[in-house]
Order: sequence, then structure tokens, then C-alpha cells
Amino acid sequence: MTKQITQSLGGITLVVIIAAAALLLFASSAFAAGTLGGDTKTVAADGAATVTITGQAASGTNGIGNWTVDITVDSAKLGTAACGTVQNAAGDCNVLVGNVVRLFGATTSDTGLTGSQVLGTINVTAQAALTAGTCSDLTMTITKFQDGAGADLSPTITNGKVCVAAAVTASPTTAPTATAAPSLPNTGGNPGDSSSMLLTWLLV
Repeated sequence: MTKQITQSLGGITLVVIIAAAALLLFASSAFAAGTLGGDTKTVAADGAATVTITGQAASGTNGIGNWTVDITVDSAKLGTAACGTVQNAAGDCNVLVGNVVRLFGATTSDTGLTGSQVLGTINVTAQAALTAGTCSDLTMTITKFQDGAGADLSPTITNGKVCVAAAVTASPTTAPTATAAPSLPNTGGNPGDSSSMLLTWLLV
């Protein structure tokens, strides 16, 4: 009887361990991390900028298999956004209502796109509302981001940013200090005495 109970408990323990391992495996595959981000560009007032959007699957997982990423651009500060380059033949780009740029695509590779990958670029132009020394974010939202096996990825997002360089303040200049003219030595006597003495010396 004791042996049967021990075997039953051992079986239950084994089932629990297997279930826990399966749960961890599912969690790691369904919510594997990675990165998705845009770079930061600094321009002069009214300057144009091209912001690059890159993505990468977590180390140890398949690469990026398919993606749909929406990037919202503040038109008051960065004007009307435009699509730049895309991820080779696997990617595409559209500009949606609300000045939203959608980068999307898929690869037929079972391993996906491994390493850091450029998903696309976005072209914007700084407007007067983006004043010197300030920045405007390109806010990214993921609709779909999966690896080559179709498992969802949950990457860490870093929004792109466009900044206008701060105004350069000129250093104040100090006017040179006037230097007093040196005083002539005092020869003594009243004005005119020296000329009189010289004249008397010549007559002698």
C-alpha cells in the first residue's frame, strides 16, 4: 500500500514538473524579447531628416519572420512623413491617415531575418513648431512581430527622435581698456623758462 502511494506521488510530481517545463517553454517562445527602435537625428531649423527603423529578434531564437509596425509622426513638428527605403524584397511601406507610417513585411526563410535588420527608413522635415533645442518622437506601435516559426516576439521599443540643434549663444566681448598717455617729466620753472635759458646760453 505504501509503495503504491509513493509511486502515485512520484507520478504526480513528474506530471507537475513536465507541465511546468512546458509552460516555461511556451512563455519563452510566445514572449521572446528582442529590440525595435529608431535612431535619433539632429538637424538645423527647417532641416530634413531620415530616421532608420531597425529590429532584432532575441538571441537564441529564430530571426524576424514577419512584422507590421506603425510609426506615428507629429505633422505639426515634422511635417508630412514619407516612406524611404524598405527591407529589400521582404518589406513594404505605406503612409496611413493621421501621418502614420506603416512598415510591414515577411520572409519565407524558416529561420527569419537574424541579427540587427533595417526594416525601413522614414523621411521628415522639421517645422517651425519644432523649436531650437527641442525634439519630437516618432512613436512606434507593434501590430505584429513574429519570428520565423510564427511565434510572437515582444521586443523592447525605443522610439525614433528628431531634434533641432540648440541655438549657439555668442560669448560677450569686452572692450579694450584705454591706456593713459605717459606724463612728460617736470623740468621745473614756469612755462617759457627753458626757452629763455637756451637763448641766454647761445648769446654768451
